[in-house]
Amino acid sequence: MFTSMFFLLLLFLSLAGWGLFFLYKVKIHPAFIPLFLFSSVTTVLFGAGLMNGMPSAANFVYYSGLLLCLIYLLLFLINKLSFKPLAHPSLVFFSLAVLFVMVYMRGSLFLNYDDFSHWGLVVKEIVRLDGLPDASTLVTFQNYPPGSAVFIYYFLERLGFHESLALIAQGFMTMAGFTVLFTWSSWKKPWTVILPWVISLTLLLVNAKIFYSLLVEIILGSVALAVHIMAYFYRKDWKRILLVNL
Repeated sequence: MFTSMFFLLLLFLSLAGWGLFFLYKVKIHPAFIPLFLFSSVTTVLFGAGLMNGMPSAANFVYYSGLLLCLIYLLLFLINKLSFKPLAHPSLVFFSLAVLFVMVYMRGSLFLNYDDFSHWGLVVKEIVRLDGLPDASTLVTFQNYPPGSAVFIYYFLERLGFHESLALIAQGFMTMAGFTVLFTWSSWKKPWTVILPWVISLTLLLVNAKIFYSLLVEIILGSVALAVHIMAYFYRKDWKRILLVNL
C-alpha cells in the first residue's frame, strides 16, 4: 500500500512538472493545462506505440517530468516564480476534482459490459504488451486510435494493472475536460467561479455512472466543447490555436 502511494505521488509530481512547464514557459492558460497535458502525453505515447516504443516514451515523459518538477520547485524556493497562477480557479477545481475521483473510485471495479468486451480489454492488452494492440491480441475492433486507453496505460505502466486505477485515470481525463469551463473565471467575480462549478456538477450528476466505465462518450463531448472554447480564447493568436488543438 505504501509503495503504491509512493509511486502514485511520483507520477503526480512528474505530471505536475510538465504542467508547470506548460504554464510558465509555454504560457498556456491555466484552465487548459490539465487537458493539454493529458492530450500531449497521449499523443506522445501513441506515436511511440506506432514505432513499438511505448515503454521508452513513457519513461521519457515520467523522468523528464520529475526533473522539471525539481527545477520549478527550486525556482519557487528562490522566489524566481510566483505562486499566483497556481491559484487560478480552474486549477483549484481540478485539484479538488482529482482528490474526489481518487476517494470516490478507490477500490472500484468494471461493471459495464463494454469494459469486458472492448474498453477494459484494450487497456489490459496495452498494459500486457507494452504497446498497441495488433492482430495477435484479443482486441478485434481496431478501427480507431485508443486515445484514452493509451493515457490510462501511462498510469498503469508505473503502478501496475488494477481496474480501479484505470477508472481513476479515466476520471482524471473527464475532469480535465470540465476544467476548461473555468477559462474566464476570476476570484474577483464569484459568479464566474460558481457557474462553471454548477455546470460541472450538473453534468456529473446527470451522468453519474460514467465513473464506473471506460466508455469515452463523456470525454469526447467534453473535449469537443473544450476545443471550441480554446479556439475562441486564442482567436487572435493562430499559433496558440494550432498548439492547443493539435
